[in-house]
Amino acid sequence: MIGLCAQSRMGKDTVADHILNTLKTWERRSFGYELKHLVSKYFDVSLQEIEEYKSKDEIHPKVDKKMRNILQIVGETFRSICPDVWVNAAIRDVHSNVVFTDVRHENEMNAIINRNGYLILLGRTRYLNNDPHASESGLRDAITWFLENTNDDCVCTKDISNLPEKFKKFSYFVRNDSTLKELQSTISQIIHELKLK
Repeated sequence: MIGLCAQSRMGKDTVADHILNTLKTWERRSFGYELKHLVSKYFDVSLQEIEEYKSKDEIHPKVDKKMRNILQIVGETFRSICPDVWVNAAIRDVHSNVVFTDVRHENEMNAIINRNGYLILLGRTRYLNNDPHASESGLRDAITWFLENTNDDCVCTKDISNLPEKFKKFSYFVRNDSTLKELQSTISQIIHELKLK
């Protein structure tokens, strides 16, 4: 099991695509899957439209807020009732050969670690953001630390002697500031090192 951790627009889906093209028996999962289905059902917006509008500044004609804000509001409202609601929904019936593409909250990370999975933190300098929402702000300190304290495109965290304790949960940090080909090469290196099949 692999969890991809990053702020928006840092390459999670691109990395997942390469993992799934390399590891043919693996499948893609998302902690936001049930949330998106809920929003789709009750606001009559297709899943495709949710994906299209979540990175746009435009507001979908059927709602009064930006799609990203809707997902955040609905997601956090449910989490305020039960912090693990989305984790429980996503982990149900999961097997080990899965890549989670949207790991941002501590309980999501713990769910993967507790199942002997690996967390890969992605950082992309030009897309580091200051969005105050927990789904974005929670990883900002970690991404900033790695961007400022490491130079390589791929960093195995166990090789860093001065790594703050709170960042040791990540197995790897991947700097996505170069080309697509170099990013894919970095992910292939991680797959090889972890002996994933």
